[in-house]
Amino acid sequence: MTGGLDLILRLGAAAVLVIAYYRYLNPRIPAVGTYLARRGRLTARHSVSAASAMISMVLVGLAHVAFGIGLVILLRIPVAELGLGPFPPVLALYGVLLGIGLSGAASLICRTAMAVAESVAPRRVPGSMEGWLTLARGGWMRHYLHNIRALPLPVAVLTIGLQIGAEEFVFRAVMVNFFLPGGALFAVLAAAALFTLIQIFQMPNALSALFPVIGALAMGLVHGALFLHVPYLWPLIIAHLTFFMANAA
Repeated sequence: MTGGLDLILRLGAAAVLVIAYYRYLNPRIPAVGTYLARRGRLTARHSVSAASAMISMVLVGLAHVAFGIGLVILLRIPVAELGLGPFPPVLALYGVLLGIGLSGAASLICRTAMAVAESVAPRRVPGSMEGWLTLARGGWMRHYLHNIRALPLPVAVLTIGLQIGAEEFVFRAVMVNFFLPGGALFAVLAAAALFTLIQIFQMPNALSALFPVIGALAMGLVHGALFLHVPYLWPLIIAHLTFFMANAA
């Protein structure tokens, strides 16, 4: 009984922290990016929205890193368990292959979900792939896409990779370890559930969040399980970045 209560308290505490940051604090950061964009020189070469997206991406990435470090301290996660040390170079290649494989699997699941939605409620959903993609690229996704269009590709990869890397740090290195006292299965499921939850924040509606939610659920389950068995974080960051770039292309 005590063990079950402890797991509930752990899940509740983590959910409160994650929701407080991703639902309420994180959405305020782009406003700072817009302010800095209007006062800076980037608008001489880019639109205000593109310049704001570029600055916001860096600010959000740095805030994510700070949030992750704060969680490590607050939740008392041993630094040695975070998977930040050197890793076998071959795992970088496996990370790329994993990202490509997850991208294909998530796309297949998304197409199935689209077909089901179109058959159940044809008047409430887009009738074409272009319509679905327009929905999926709204909300927080547009900041990523602005970066890819406006910046040289290596710079865009670095700015996007900063935020993606911080997400892997928070939801794999920190959350999986935090939930591990409840067992491996509980750790993977709980961390994946929280990672999936944040995808709906800052999206216009439930339909627009369909693709991110499916992708996050698949990635959360696979990455969480892999982190427990092969405790290196960097290959998972590579996989996550590969996944995103493959879907943003």
